[in-house]
Amino acid sequence: MCRAVLSLPVLRSLCLSLLGLLPLQTQAQAQTQAQAQAFEIEAHVRFDSAMEQAELRLLSVTDLSAFEQLIRDYQMRNPTVSVDYTQVSSRELYKAVAAQEVAFDVAISFAMDLQMKLANDGLAQDHQSRTSRAAPAWSRWRHEVFGFTAEPIVAVTSERGFEGLPLPRTRQELIALMRDHPDRFSGKVGIYDIRTVGTGYLLGTQDANRSEAYWRLAEVMGALDPQLYCCSSEMLDDIGTGELHLAYNVLESYAKSRLDQQGGGQILRLQDFTHVVMRSALIPANAQSPELAGSFVDYLLSAEGQSKIASETAFPPLSSYDAASGGPLRPIRFGVTLLANLDRLMRDRFIAAWEGALRLN
Repeated sequence: MCRAVLSLPVLRSLCLSLLGLLPLQTQAQAQTQAQAQAFEIEAHVRFDSAMEQAELRLLSVTDLSAFEQLIRDYQMRNPTVSVDYTQVSSRELYKAVAAQEVAFDVAISFAMDLQMKLANDGLAQDHQSRTSRAAPAWSRWRHEVFGFTAEPIVAVTSERGFEGLPLPRTRQELIALMRDHPDRFSGKVGIYDIRTVGTGYLLGTQDANRSEAYWRLAEVMGALDPQLYCCSSEMLDDIGTGELHLAYNVLESYAKSRLDQQGGGQILRLQDFTHVVMRSALIPANAQSPELAGSFVDYLLSAEGQSKIASETAFPPLSSYDAASGGPLRPIRFGVTLLANLDRLMRDRFIAAWEGALRLN
Protein backbone atom coordinates (compact mmCIF):
# COMPACT_ATOMS: atom_id res chain seq x y z
CA MET A 1 0.00 0.00 0.00
CA CYS A 2 1.18 3.51 -0.81
CA ARG A 3 0.12 6.25 1.59
CA ALA A 4 0.95 9.86 2.27
CA VAL A 5 2.79 10.11 5.56
CA LEU A 6 1.63 12.13 8.56
CA SER A 7 -2.07 11.60 8.03
CA LEU A 8 -4.37 9.58 10.33
CA PRO A 9 -1.55 8.06 12.44
CA VAL A 10 -0.30 11.52 13.34
CA LEU A 11 -3.81 12.72 14.21
CA ARG A 12 -4.25 9.66 16.41
CA SER A 13 -0.91 10.33 18.10
CA LEU A 14 -1.93 13.93 18.73
CA CYS A 15 -5.17 12.84 20.34
CA LEU A 16 -3.35 10.31 22.53
CA SER A 17 -0.79 12.91 23.51
CA LEU A 18 -3.56 15.21 24.68
CA LEU A 19 -4.80 12.37 26.89
CA GLY A 20 -1.32 11.96 28.32
CA LEU A 21 -0.81 8.54 26.71
CA LEU A 22 1.99 9.60 24.35
CA PRO A 23 4.66 12.32 24.33
CA LEU A 24 3.39 15.44 22.57
CA GLN A 25 5.87 15.09 19.69
CA THR A 26 6.05 11.70 17.95
CA GLN A 27 9.20 10.47 16.27
CA ALA A 28 7.55 10.91 12.85
CA GLN A 29 6.68 14.52 13.68
CA ALA A 30 10.20 15.22 14.87
CA GLN A 31 11.58 13.71 11.67
CA THR A 32 9.32 15.86 9.51
CA GLN A 33 10.21 19.01 11.44
CA ALA A 34 13.91 18.25 10.99
CA GLN A 35 13.37 17.82 7.26
CA ALA A 36 11.50 21.11 7.01
CA GLN A 37 14.34 22.91 8.75
CA ALA A 38 17.07 21.40 6.59
CA PHE A 39 15.48 21.53 3.12
CA GLU A 40 12.26 22.06 1.22
CA ILE A 41 10.14 18.99 0.42
CA GLU A 42 7.94 18.67 -2.67
CA ALA A 43 6.35 15.29 -1.86
CA HIS A 44 6.68 12.60 0.80
CA VAL A 45 5.13 9.14 0.37
CA ARG A 46 5.64 5.76 2.00
CA PHE A 47 5.25 2.36 0.33
CA ASP A 48 4.40 -0.07 3.13
CA SER A 49 5.29 -3.73 3.12
CA ALA A 50 2.91 -6.07 4.95
CA MET A 51 5.95 -8.15 5.94
CA GLU A 52 8.17 -5.20 6.87
CA GLN A 53 11.53 -6.07 8.35
CA ALA A 54 13.48 -3.08 7.02
CA GLU A 55 12.93 0.41 5.67
CA LEU A 56 14.70 2.01 2.71
CA ARG A 57 14.69 5.82 2.72
CA LEU A 58 15.01 7.42 -0.73
CA LEU A 59 15.66 11.11 -1.42
CA SER A 60 15.04 11.90 -5.07
CA VAL A 61 14.43 14.68 -7.58
CA THR A 62 12.33 12.35 -9.73
CA ASP A 63 8.56 12.79 -9.85
CA LEU A 64 6.96 9.95 -7.92
CA SER A 65 4.65 9.14 -10.83
CA ALA A 66 7.72 8.42 -12.94
CA PHE A 67 9.54 6.36 -10.30
CA GLU A 68 6.73 4.42 -8.64
CA GLN A 69 6.93 1.36 -10.90
CA LEU A 70 10.62 0.91 -10.10
CA ILE A 71 9.90 1.07 -6.37
CA ARG A 72 7.13 -1.50 -6.66
CA ASP A 73 9.27 -3.82 -8.79
CA TYR A 74 12.09 -3.57 -6.24
CA GLN A 75 9.63 -4.43 -3.47
CA MET A 76 8.39 -7.47 -5.41
CA ARG A 77 11.97 -8.72 -5.35
CA ASN A 78 12.43 -7.61 -1.72
CA PRO A 79 8.99 -8.12 -0.11
CA THR A 80 10.11 -7.36 3.46
CA VAL A 81 11.28 -3.82 2.61
CA SER A 82 9.11 -0.72 3.05
CA VAL A 83 10.20 2.30 1.03
CA ASP A 84 9.99 5.90 2.25
CA TYR A 85 10.20 8.33 -0.69
CA THR A 86 10.94 12.06 -0.37
CA GLN A 87 10.90 14.22 -3.51
CA VAL A 88 12.90 17.46 -3.64
CA SER A 89 14.63 19.71 -6.17
CA SER A 90 18.25 19.01 -7.13
CA ARG A 91 19.52 21.98 -5.11
CA GLU A 92 17.49 20.95 -2.05
CA LEU A 93 18.76 17.37 -2.35
CA TYR A 94 22.31 18.66 -2.25
CA LYS A 95 21.52 20.77 0.81
CA ALA A 96 19.85 17.87 2.59
CA VAL A 97 22.72 15.42 2.08
CA ALA A 98 25.36 18.04 2.86
CA ALA A 99 23.63 19.13 6.08
CA GLN A 100 23.41 15.53 7.37
CA GLU A 101 20.56 16.53 9.68
CA VAL A 102 18.28 13.82 8.28
CA ALA A 103 19.44 10.35 7.27
CA PHE A 104 18.58 8.94 3.85
CA ASP A 105 19.83 5.68 2.37
CA VAL A 106 19.97 6.66 -1.33
CA ALA A 107 20.05 10.09 -2.99
CA ILE A 108 18.98 10.26 -6.66
CA SER A 109 19.55 13.30 -8.87
CA PHE A 110 20.38 14.33 -12.45
CA ALA A 111 22.55 17.24 -11.22
CA MET A 112 25.71 15.25 -11.88
CA ASP A 113 28.04 18.00 -10.69
CA LEU A 114 26.32 18.31 -7.30
CA GLN A 115 26.35 14.53 -6.86
CA MET A 116 30.08 14.52 -7.58
CA LYS A 117 30.68 17.33 -5.10
CA LEU A 118 28.89 15.41 -2.36
CA ALA A 119 31.14 12.43 -3.04
CA ASN A 120 34.26 14.56 -3.29
CA ASP A 121 33.45 16.19 0.05
CA GLY A 122 33.30 12.80 1.76
CA LEU A 123 29.50 12.72 1.99
CA ALA A 124 28.96 9.51 0.00
CA GLN A 125 29.79 5.92 0.89
CA ASP A 126 31.83 3.58 -1.27
CA HIS A 127 29.79 0.77 -2.80
CA GLN A 128 31.31 -2.10 -4.72
CA SER A 129 29.55 -5.21 -5.93
CA ARG A 130 29.70 -7.46 -8.96
CA THR A 131 26.82 -5.46 -10.46
CA SER A 132 28.25 -2.01 -9.78
CA ARG A 133 31.72 -2.95 -11.04
CA ALA A 134 30.16 -4.22 -14.28
CA ALA A 135 28.62 -0.81 -15.03
CA PRO A 136 30.41 1.19 -17.78
CA ALA A 137 33.33 3.18 -16.41
CA TRP A 138 31.98 6.37 -17.99
CA SER A 139 28.72 6.03 -16.07
CA ARG A 140 30.13 6.30 -12.54
CA TRP A 141 32.41 8.43 -10.39
CA ARG A 142 34.85 6.22 -8.50
CA HIS A 143 32.62 3.75 -6.65
CA GLU A 144 30.41 6.38 -5.09
CA VAL A 145 28.14 7.93 -7.75
CA PHE A 146 26.35 5.65 -10.21
CA GLY A 147 24.52 6.79 -13.35
CA PHE A 148 21.59 4.57 -14.26
CA THR A 149 19.85 6.47 -17.10
CA ALA A 150 21.16 8.34 -20.17
CA GLU A 151 18.74 11.16 -20.99
CA PRO A 152 19.00 13.62 -23.91
CA ILE A 153 18.40 17.30 -23.18
CA VAL A 154 16.15 18.89 -25.79
CA ALA A 155 14.19 21.96 -26.80
CA VAL A 156 10.41 21.74 -26.95
CA THR A 157 8.31 23.90 -29.25
CA SER A 158 4.57 24.54 -29.23
CA GLU A 159 2.79 23.71 -32.47
CA ARG A 160 0.76 26.91 -32.28
CA GLY A 161 3.76 29.12 -31.53
CA PHE A 162 5.79 27.76 -34.45
CA GLU A 163 2.93 27.64 -36.95
CA GLY A 164 4.27 28.75 -40.33
CA LEU A 165 7.88 28.79 -39.13
CA PRO A 166 10.65 26.30 -39.98
CA LEU A 167 11.83 24.20 -37.07
CA PRO A 168 15.43 25.08 -36.22
CA ARG A 169 18.00 22.30 -36.52
CA THR A 170 20.86 24.00 -34.67
CA ARG A 171 21.37 26.72 -32.08
CA GLN A 172 22.48 29.10 -34.81
CA GLU A 173 19.19 28.55 -36.63
CA LEU A 174 17.29 29.00 -33.35
CA ILE A 175 19.11 32.29 -32.74
CA ALA A 176 18.24 33.55 -36.23
CA LEU A 177 14.60 32.48 -35.88
CA MET A 178 14.06 34.30 -32.58
CA ARG A 179 15.96 37.37 -33.75
CA ASP A 180 13.86 37.59 -36.91
CA HIS A 181 10.51 37.13 -35.10
CA PRO A 182 10.73 39.09 -31.84
CA ASP A 183 6.98 39.73 -31.70
CA ARG A 184 6.30 36.00 -31.93
CA PHE A 185 8.72 35.04 -29.15
CA SER A 186 8.59 37.97 -26.73
CA GLY A 187 7.66 36.60 -23.30
CA LYS A 188 7.26 33.13 -24.81
CA VAL A 189 10.68 31.55 -24.16
CA GLY A 190 11.18 29.41 -21.06
CA ILE A 191 14.55 28.56 -19.49
CA TYR A 192 15.84 27.35 -16.13
CA ASP A 193 16.77 29.91 -13.52
CA ILE A 194 20.35 28.71 -13.14
CA ARG A 195 20.79 30.72 -9.94
CA THR A 196 18.51 28.39 -8.02
CA VAL A 197 18.18 25.25 -10.16
CA GLY A 198 21.13 22.85 -9.94
CA THR A 199 20.34 21.09 -13.20
CA GLY A 200 19.94 24.44 -14.95
CA TYR A 201 23.39 25.55 -13.83
CA LEU A 202 24.93 22.25 -14.93
CA LEU A 203 23.38 22.52 -18.40
CA GLY A 204 24.25 26.19 -18.75
CA THR A 205 27.93 25.61 -18.01
CA GLN A 206 28.01 22.61 -20.34
CA ASP A 207 26.39 24.64 -23.13
CA ALA A 208 28.99 27.37 -22.67
CA ASN A 209 31.85 24.86 -22.64
CA ARG A 210 30.56 23.18 -25.79
CA SER A 211 29.90 26.21 -28.00
CA GLU A 212 30.36 29.97 -28.16
CA ALA A 213 26.82 30.13 -29.55
CA TYR A 214 25.51 29.78 -25.99
CA TRP A 215 26.24 33.39 -25.07
CA ARG A 216 24.76 34.70 -28.32
CA LEU A 217 21.68 32.56 -27.65
CA ALA A 218 21.42 33.98 -24.13
CA GLU A 219 21.68 37.54 -25.45
CA VAL A 220 18.91 36.97 -28.02
CA MET A 221 16.70 35.37 -25.36
CA GLY A 222 17.47 38.28 -23.05
CA ALA A 223 15.95 40.70 -25.55
CA LEU A 224 12.73 38.66 -25.53
CA ASP A 225 11.79 38.83 -21.82
CA PRO A 226 12.54 35.15 -21.10
CA GLN A 227 10.50 33.35 -18.43
CA LEU A 228 12.52 31.66 -15.67
CA TYR A 229 11.52 28.25 -14.32
CA CYS A 230 12.39 25.82 -11.57
CA CYS A 231 11.75 22.63 -13.47
CA SER A 232 10.97 20.91 -16.75
CA SER A 233 7.42 20.05 -15.72
CA GLU A 234 6.35 23.68 -15.32
CA MET A 235 7.85 24.65 -18.66
CA LEU A 236 6.00 21.77 -20.30
CA ASP A 237 2.75 22.82 -18.62
CA ASP A 238 3.10 26.24 -20.21
CA ILE A 239 3.95 24.77 -23.61
CA GLY A 240 0.65 22.90 -23.37
CA THR A 241 -1.37 25.98 -22.48
CA GLY A 242 0.33 28.21 -25.05
CA GLU A 243 2.02 30.39 -22.42
CA LEU A 244 5.34 29.36 -23.96
CA HIS A 245 6.36 28.80 -27.56
CA LEU A 246 9.81 27.42 -26.68
CA ALA A 247 11.21 25.56 -23.66
CA TYR A 248 15.00 25.23 -23.74
CA ASN A 249 17.13 22.50 -22.11
CA VAL A 250 14.31 20.16 -21.06
CA LEU A 251 14.72 16.51 -20.11
CA GLU A 252 13.50 14.53 -23.10
CA SER A 253 12.02 11.81 -20.87
CA TYR A 254 9.69 14.32 -19.20
CA ALA A 255 8.87 15.97 -22.53
CA LYS A 256 7.88 12.67 -24.17
CA SER A 257 5.69 11.67 -21.26
CA ARG A 258 3.94 15.03 -21.08
CA LEU A 259 3.43 15.45 -24.84
CA ASP A 260 2.04 11.92 -25.09
CA GLN A 261 -0.65 13.06 -22.65
CA GLN A 262 -1.36 16.62 -23.75
CA GLY A 263 0.03 16.97 -27.28
CA GLY A 264 0.49 20.43 -28.72
CA GLY A 265 4.27 20.36 -28.86
CA GLN A 266 7.28 18.90 -30.60
CA ILE A 267 10.67 17.76 -29.33
CA LEU A 268 13.83 19.11 -30.97
CA ARG A 269 17.18 17.38 -30.64
CA LEU A 270 19.42 20.15 -31.90
CA GLN A 271 21.91 18.74 -34.38
CA ASP A 272 24.96 20.83 -33.47
CA PHE A 273 24.98 18.94 -30.17
CA THR A 274 22.52 17.35 -27.77
CA HIS A 275 23.63 16.84 -24.20
CA VAL A 276 23.02 13.49 -22.55
CA VAL A 277 22.72 13.69 -18.76
CA MET A 278 22.75 10.77 -16.36
CA ARG A 279 20.34 10.36 -13.49
CA SER A 280 22.59 9.07 -10.72
CA ALA A 281 22.41 7.50 -7.28
CA LEU A 282 24.71 7.70 -4.28
CA ILE A 283 24.63 6.35 -0.73
CA PRO A 284 24.97 9.24 1.75
CA ALA A 285 27.66 8.99 4.41
CA ASN A 286 25.03 8.94 7.18
CA ALA A 287 22.79 6.29 5.59
CA GLN A 288 21.22 4.10 8.27
CA SER A 289 20.91 1.02 6.03
CA PRO A 290 23.91 1.07 3.66
CA GLU A 291 23.63 -2.60 2.72
CA LEU A 292 19.98 -2.16 1.80
CA ALA A 293 20.92 1.01 -0.08
CA GLY A 294 23.53 -0.97 -2.01
CA SER A 295 20.90 -3.52 -2.99
CA PHE A 296 18.73 -0.73 -4.44
CA VAL A 297 21.65 0.78 -6.36
CA ASP A 298 22.44 -2.68 -7.72
CA TYR A 299 18.80 -3.11 -8.72
CA LEU A 300 18.91 0.12 -10.74
CA LEU A 301 22.11 -1.04 -12.48
CA SER A 302 21.09 -4.67 -12.98
CA ALA A 303 19.79 -6.15 -16.22
CA GLU A 304 16.37 -6.53 -14.55
CA GLY A 305 16.32 -2.94 -13.33
CA GLN A 306 17.51 -1.53 -16.63
CA SER A 307 14.88 -3.56 -18.46
CA LYS A 308 12.19 -2.24 -16.11
CA ILE A 309 13.45 1.34 -16.63
CA ALA A 310 13.14 0.83 -20.40
CA SER A 311 9.68 -0.76 -20.30
CA GLU A 312 7.92 0.96 -17.39
CA THR A 313 9.31 4.51 -17.34
CA ALA A 314 10.04 7.27 -19.83
CA PHE A 315 13.72 7.18 -18.83
CA PRO A 316 16.22 5.81 -21.36
CA PRO A 317 18.43 3.18 -19.68
CA LEU A 318 22.21 3.39 -19.85
CA SER A 319 22.22 0.91 -22.71
CA SER A 320 20.29 3.39 -24.89
CA TYR A 321 23.48 5.40 -25.32
CA ASP A 322 26.31 3.91 -27.36
CA ALA A 323 29.54 5.52 -26.17
CA ALA A 324 31.26 4.56 -29.44
CA SER A 325 28.65 6.08 -31.73
CA GLY A 326 28.95 9.39 -33.54
CA GLY A 327 26.21 11.90 -34.15
CA PRO A 328 25.04 14.87 -32.13
CA LEU A 329 24.63 13.12 -28.77
CA ARG A 330 27.23 14.41 -26.31
CA PRO A 331 27.25 12.80 -22.88
CA ILE A 332 28.07 14.91 -19.86
CA ARG A 333 30.75 12.83 -18.17
CA PHE A 334 31.73 12.62 -14.55
CA GLY A 335 35.08 14.37 -14.07
CA VAL A 336 36.99 17.17 -12.42
CA THR A 337 35.61 19.73 -14.89
CA LEU A 338 32.21 19.40 -13.28
CA LEU A 339 33.72 20.10 -9.88
CA ALA A 340 35.66 23.10 -11.20
CA ASN A 341 32.41 24.71 -12.36
CA LEU A 342 31.16 24.59 -8.75
CA ASP A 343 34.04 26.67 -7.44
CA ARG A 344 32.35 29.64 -5.76
CA LEU A 345 34.29 32.28 -7.68
CA MET A 346 33.74 30.56 -11.03
CA ARG A 347 30.06 30.06 -10.26
CA ASP A 348 29.58 33.70 -9.27
CA ARG A 349 31.31 34.87 -12.45
CA PHE A 350 29.26 32.58 -14.67
CA ILE A 351 25.96 33.62 -13.10
CA ALA A 352 26.90 37.31 -13.35
CA ALA A 353 27.67 36.87 -17.07
CA TRP A 354 24.40 34.95 -17.52
CA GLU A 355 22.40 37.67 -15.78
CA GLY A 356 24.07 40.29 -17.96
CA ALA A 357 23.35 38.40 -21.17
CA LEU A 358 19.71 37.94 -20.18
CA ARG A 359 19.37 41.55 -18.99
CA LEU A 360 18.46 40.50 -15.47
CA ASN A 361 20.82 42.93 -13.71
